[in-house]
Amino acid sequence: MDYSKYKNIYIRVDAGDTIGMGHFTRSLALADMLKNKFKVTIFTRYLTDFILNEIEKLDLFYVKLSEVDTIHFDEFLNYLKKDDIVVLDNYFFSTEYQSQIKRVGCKLICIDDMHDKHYLSDIVINHGLGLDKNLFSIEKYTKLCLGLDYALLRKPFLNIDSRKRTKIKSCLICLGGVDYHDITSKILEIVESIDQLKYVNIIVGSGYKNFNKLALKTKMSKKNIKLHCSISSGEVASLMEDSDFGILSASSICLEAISVGLPFMVGYYVENQKELYSNLTEKYGIYGLNDLLKIRSIDLDNFDFKNAYHHKVNSKALVDIFCEI
Repeated sequence: MDYSKYKNIYIRVDAGDTIGMGHFTRSLALADMLKNKFKVTIFTRYLTDFILNEIEKLDLFYVKLSEVDTIHFDEFLNYLKKDDIVVLDNYFFSTEYQSQIKRVGCKLICIDDMHDKHYLSDIVINHGLGLDKNLFSIEKYTKLCLGLDYALLRKPFLNIDSRKRTKIKSCLICLGGVDYHDITSKILEIVESIDQLKYVNIIVGSGYKNFNKLALKTKMSKKNIKLHCSISSGEVASLMEDSDFGILSASSICLEAISVGLPFMVGYYVENQKELYSNLTEKYGIYGLNDLLKIRSIDLDNFDFKNAYHHKVNSKALVDIFCEI
């Protein structure tokens, strides 16, 4: 494609063993939505084989930045020109850094689920559920894009019709691509004691350090357990559609489950998951497991899996906003 007449969109995002893959996954989903109308370039510090493969599958441009904290901020600024569109997705992009980008003359979009700073950006995207606009400190010109209509979901999760579930036999476990506390193994031990569950699918990412140990556990189990590592978005969507319910961490995986209509239980284990967890459980009636670091049991008897929250999501609202900016 000839990009000479296209505006630049520069997406600045990192993912890794300590950061997790959520930022990268949702930024890549945004890039895929926009790549036919803009020249989209991913700027990242950590370029693993998995990340590189995901970027190349979508035929996106990319730039590898320095991994040194004192360098990558200025290094990225040096690429910017007036009228470029910049997307920031991480918690460490301060108000002052936003100011530096705005002074170049760029349009600025912040993807953020913490609302813990003042935003100078033209747009703030937060696809969390049940958010009040008064939680955000913004400029008068800043547009807030809040809720599921602005969810940054990959194509297989868009416009899905939910299937009806009549009984529980299969479970999907996904607690983040890294899961450095290895809560996945603990959850597996719990579900193995639930007689009515016959099939269990487990999703982990390339940053999961206990893969070999977990693989051994799955082989020794009496249940039909399949372990999936760094699978495609299409495969994730297919597993969700096939499963009767999920056990998930309070992250973007929950939004994908809602788009598919998968009933699920949700828990948290880090600070930035607590707000989404509260909104999911208190405002939308999702079954809560509380702090997953302390989990000891799962009660299926009080879980109404037939009452799944389902919301069809499409990308038109976000694409239109970017085209208007």
